[in-house]
This record gives sequence, C-alpha cells and structure tokens, in this order.
Amino acid sequence: MFPFLIQFAFLCLIVLDNVPVQIIQRRVDGSINFTRDWTDYNDGFGFLNADFWIGNEKLAYLTNQKQYELMINFETETGDSYHVTYNKLRIGDAFSEYTLISVGEFTGMLDNLATSRPPIDCYDIQLEGSTTSGDYTINPNGWFDGPFTINCNMDIDGGGWTVFQRKSGGSQPFNLNWVSYKGGFGTLTGEFWMGNDKLAFLTNQKEYELRIDMTNADGDERYVHHDFFRIADESNHYRMLGLGNHSGTAVFDALRYHHYMGFSTFDRDNDLNPATHCALAANSGWWYYACNFCDLNRPTPYWNNYPGSDAITYSEMKIRPLDRAIIS
Repeated sequence: MFPFLIQFAFLCLIVLDNVPVQIIQRRVDGSINFTRDWTDYNDGFGFLNADFWIGNEKLAYLTNQKQYELMINFETETGDSYHVTYNKLRIGDAFSEYTLISVGEFTGMLDNLATSRPPIDCYDIQLEGSTTSGDYTINPNGWFDGPFTINCNMDIDGGGWTVFQRKSGGSQPFNLNWVSYKGGFGTLTGEFWMGNDKLAFLTNQKEYELRIDMTNADGDERYVHHDFFRIADESNHYRMLGLGNHSGTAVFDALRYHHYMGFSTFDRDNDLNPATHCALAANSGWWYYACNFCDLNRPTPYWNNYPGSDAITYSEMKIRPLDRAIIS
C-alpha cells in the first residue's frame, strides 16, 4: 500500500491562478506498475484518469518551450494534504539522458524541508545574513553528489557572487586535462577552477549574470559584466550557451568571440580551428573558437585590447542571480 497519494503538476511561472495545470505524473491506487524500462519512461505509460507517467520525451519538450513551475501534491494515508512547489522545472533531452537541469527555488507546506534546504549559491548565503567573503558550502538544485565548498565574493558590487575562477601569480597549473576541469582544481583561497560540472548545474538552475575582474601587468584594474551567462553540461562539451549584453571598464567585448563554443583541454579538442589545437597551443582550458580573443587560464592570461598591457596578472570570474533583491 502506498504511503502517499502523489500528483505531480507544472504550470506557467508568470500566471499562477486560474490556469489549468498539466499533470505529468499521478499515483493513486497502485494499479499501474512503475518499475519500467527506459523505453516505457521515455514514451509514457498508464491511464490519464488514473496512475500514469506522461513520458520523458514529452516532458523535455514541454519544459524547454518556456519556464514552468512544478507543483507536487501529497496526501497521506491519514488524509492530511500537503503541497510543495519549485519555480523552474527543466529537464534535458534524450541525448543528455533527461538530466534534471533545474528545479528552481522551493516553497510549500512542508516547512521542515524548506528550512533544511542548503543554500544553492552565494547569493542564497548572503540572504541568510552572511556578509563576509570566504568559503561556504552549497548544494545547487538538481545536484545529487552532495554539498560542496565554494568561494563567495561578498564585497564587489553588492556581493552575493559565486566565484568559479581565480588566477594570480601562477602557483596553480591550469594546463590540465578534461577530467580535472570537469571536477575542479586548485585552492579556493588562492588560484582555482570550480569545475565545469558544478558550473553547469549552477548556471542552469536560474538565470545568472557574469562579472570578471582583472588586473594587468601595468597594475590597471578593469572589469567586464555580462547580464546573462550559461553553459551546457558535459554531453554538450560544456558549451557556452548564453552570454548576455556586455558592459564594464574593459570596454572590448572579447568573450563574445567565444560564445557558443565548446570547452577544450589539451586532451579534448572542441574548437573550430582545423589547423591548430587551441588548448594544446595555449597550455590551457577554455571555450576556444579559432583560437581566442581572451583566455584567462593561460600561463599568461590574456584579454584582447585591454588598455595598456593585455597581459593579465589577476583574474576572478564569478556569477550572481539576475533576479536578486537589492540587499541594503
């Protein structure tokens, strides 16, 4: 006998009232067997007026045509009813094995779940009252490998920034292989790369802005801002899927040249240069085209048309949610 009556439904994020919900799963009486193979879950099974699963292929198309909210209704054996919502449901396609890319933020009647949810990024940590830059523990939505430690910048432009790259001085080698860039390396208090897997989950759980702070060999400090940044998962080579409008004091939009490019390392060539393996030539890992207008992971980091010397001695790359409230 099932301990819960569970109904999964999702609806448009913008209008929440008086809009019919699209039910994607229901379990009521155990009349349908949910121990199924990949094909059944891909195609869907059951009866729409009883127990059923809509099908992963349909769900992928639905959740990628616009932003949807997920509502989950529970009823216990004793007749108590509960509900929870997540404000942004999105799953990948069959090629990505229907990866749960995003669920968004949690709300609902199960208060014990809401209060025990770990922060999903540095802005979440800032909302909890932390105002000091340093190392904190997060667990992004959809990330199932357990909480991990990240570095937060709470000082620049209002704080709440999740740092995913820092390079200064060259004590940490960045000429590393695909697996190293996937998992991350370095020391959070010094030079490091967060890891492409973590960065993909972070940038797909909600919309993020990107800020890059740099100092060149002349001691000239500049920054770059893009009002949107997103990368794909490993199945799509951690491609730079989104790069918004450019602003900042490093006026040349050098990263634009790398938009839509897959990530490359010395052992994984995903650039578009037929004659040169860009990562191998640059001793770095980056989103190369053919080859680069900027590369902050090279032994001598580079940003094209940086005022004065374009040899960068310090860089810090970080993201923050676009829909944040201004914290006073």
